[in-house]
Amino acid sequence: MSVIIRICVLVSASLLNFAVYAQTLEELPVAKDIPKAQTVPADGEFDVRGITLGMTYSEVEQVLQKLGSKDPQAQIYNLQIKDNKGNTAGFKLRQSLQGSAITGVDGARENLAVYFTTRLNEVRAYRVTRNLIYDSDATRANLADLISSIKKKYGQPSFEDLQTFPAQMSYVWFRGKRVAFPENDPRRRRASYGNEGTPEGCLRLSNYGLRYQFEERRNDQFDGCDAVMFFRVSSASNNRALVYSLDVEMVDKTRFMENARATDKWLMDEINRKASSQAPRTGPAL
Repeated sequence: MSVIIRICVLVSASLLNFAVYAQTLEELPVAKDIPKAQTVPADGEFDVRGITLGMTYSEVEQVLQKLGSKDPQAQIYNLQIKDNKGNTAGFKLRQSLQGSAITGVDGARENLAVYFTTRLNEVRAYRVTRNLIYDSDATRANLADLISSIKKKYGQPSFEDLQTFPAQMSYVWFRGKRVAFPENDPRRRRASYGNEGTPEGCLRLSNYGLRYQFEERRNDQFDGCDAVMFFRVSSASNNRALVYSLDVEMVDKTRFMENARATDKWLMDEINRKASSQAPRTGPAL
């Protein structure tokens, strides 16, 4: 069967007029929920500014508002597939919630974004990003102090490279366990990308930017990776002891892949259901 994919451009929810489908994921009951704590073992409360993986849309919205991010914007698009007989299946995907910029008491500018699963499972956060930038040397955080505070909150990282620019630290959950090497183990210094199917290979997730696309590669190049939390700390060009920016990304890969596969199946089942109910084409009378 030939399937054509049409995806509209991401726009603000307030500007988008949605096509009406006979049945959409917004109207369907949750087929199977993925529990909040299923993919990140309970060995510590890992959050980004109070936002945790597995939070619902409303929970994230409340946290953003408490942080002072007024009027968070939903990023929504329509996804539709179509076969060669004209049958379509599609849904409205509320993909992410973008918080408005927050200005901290130290003058730092901060932006938060949270990405959600489709409605096939209960809509929950699978990816959280944070970007913080200091504009003034007078208010910049001390680099060593910031790295120390990260370790104090989250524990020793799975991998770290503090000699590069930017400095990098990551926490990795691989095959159900958090990756932890002794302080003097050289494997802990491998902050660069590794081979597929290894804990180091999970670091590739930082550049992958997981977002749902119909039948995108599902043979899992991140085999064994459950979840990852990344930190990148850039120092100021005129003073390497001070912080210029902080980037944080937390990804629940297991939740994303399970939801993506279930969504692929729902779309194809819809197409096949409609195709099977069509009368066969007999062609012109002879």
